[in-house]
Amino acid sequence: FNWGFSDHTVCSTAAILAMGMGARVFEKHFLGELDRESPECGWACTPLQLKLYFDTLKEAWVMLGEGLPALTEKERELRETLYVLS
Repeated sequence: FNWGFSDHTVCSTAAILAMGMGARVFEKHFLGELDRESPECGWACTPLQLKLYFDTLKEAWVMLGEGLPALTEKERELRETLYVLS
């Protein structure tokens, strides 16, 4: 089941956080020209801004990866020798 995020902000920060929390569908308003009289002008973006918005989300998706990276054999060996002192 995928859940989404309806973004009414002017940047991609909230969407990136939502992605980190599991959002997989994103909705963002855009207008051809922001100077039009529209109630959406306060949070809508231009086509170029929309492209940058989704480029940023794609980059965040890649950075999230597929869970935690697997440890190498050397990392496993080193982990066995580490101790936490409090």
